[in-house]
This record gives sequence, C-alpha cells and structure tokens, in this order.
Amino acid sequence: MATIGITKAITNLIEAHAKLDVSPSSDANFFTEWKEPLPTLSDAEKAKLELLKRRYLYYADSGAL
Repeated sequence: MATIGITKAITNLIEAHAKLDVSPSSDANFFTEWKEPLPTLSDAEKAKLELLKRRYLYYADSGAL
C-alpha cells in the first residue's frame, strides 16, 4: 500500500467528513482550553460574525477554499 500526503488524499472538507467520519460541531465545550474572559460583543458584531461564519462554511463545504 502506498502512502500519500494528507493534502493529496483529502483536498476539501467534504472529503474529510466522508473519509474521516467527522462533522462540524457547534458544541461550546468542544475546545474547553479556548475559554477565557473576553469582551462582550455588540449585537451588530454578533450579526457580522454569524454572516462571516455562514459564508465561510458555505465555501469550505463546497471545496472553494
């Protein structure tokens, strides 16, 4: 069996989800080490971040990144 680099074996998130049997998680406790006190975001900042998240996930899942 030949060994190939991960960048040749998996080229986008759709392949990663299928080949590694993984999926995105919105669980707030997924990376507990990232929790630390941060400034509170305004509603406008939260809305902008949600828009960016949706756009990123759309392009990432389609393999456009």
